[in-house]
Amino acid sequence: ANELTFDDQSKASYYNTAYKNVSIPAATNGTGSYTYSITSQSNSGGTAVTNFSIPTATTAKIRVGASTPVGVYTIVVKATDNTSAKTKEATITMTVLFSSFHSLSFYACMPIATLATFSLIEYIN
Repeated sequence: ANELTFDDQSKASYYNTAYKNVSIPAATNGTGSYTYSITSQSNSGGTAVTNFSIPTATTAKIRVGASTPVGVYTIVVKATDNTSAKTKEATITMTVLFSSFHSLSFYACMPIATLATFSLIEYIN
């Protein structure tokens, strides 16, 4: 059976109070369909976390948990070929960003002093 192709990847998501699914490129070169599982996950300091999951084992997606703190995370995902049982792991670097960047058009109409105050409050929160 063929060796699977499943490459390391970098992805980004925005902080949210609800979970979000982030697609990752699927494994290829196998002989059947694939299932995915997370074998480890940690924050940038190397501490194990539980913020991420695979929403459906047969889809190449990572679920970012609700209210996952802003930061950079390392997630190791294992792809398994359901026919040959060959496996391959890929390291996903997930960056969770401040969601306030989506609201720049709202801030563009505000005086500079107000904008600085909102930015500081969002940074602290």
